[in-house]
Amino acid sequence: MTERDTLIKGADLAAALGLLSRLPVPVEATAAQARGAAAAWAYPLAGLLIGAITALAGAAALWLGLPSALAAGLMLAIGVIVTGGLHEDGLADAADGLWGMTGFGGSRSCVTAGSALMASWRWGCR
Repeated sequence: MTERDTLIKGADLAAALGLLSRLPVPVEATAAQARGAAAAWAYPLAGLLIGAITALAGAAALWLGLPSALAAGLMLAIGVIVTGGLHEDGLADAADGLWGMTGFGGSRSCVTAGSALMASWRWGCR
C-alpha cells in the first residue's frame, strides 16, 4: 500500500490548513506533496475551522455591542487575514473573467488581446 492509497491520513488536515490559510500549522512538505489530491477530503474541515474563527470574531463583535454592519466588516477582515485573501481574490478573478472591462467602457476584445497586452509596459486599449 502506497502513501496515496491510504484514504484518510491525520496529516492531511494540517496540509489543508497550511495550503488554505495563513495559520501557523507545521506541515511536512514532502508528505503533503506526496498525498496531493488524496488529501482533498480535509479541505471542508479546514474551511469549517476557518469559518468558525470568522464566526467567533463576529459573535464577539456583536456581544460587545458593535452594530451588525461593523461586525460584518470585522468578519470579512478576519477572513482575509486568516486566508490571505484567497476567496476574495477568487471572487475578483471570477468577476474579471465574466465581465472584464465591458462594464467600464472597454471592450472584451481589448481584454482578451492576450499576452501582448500583458507584456507591454503600457496597459490598456484605445
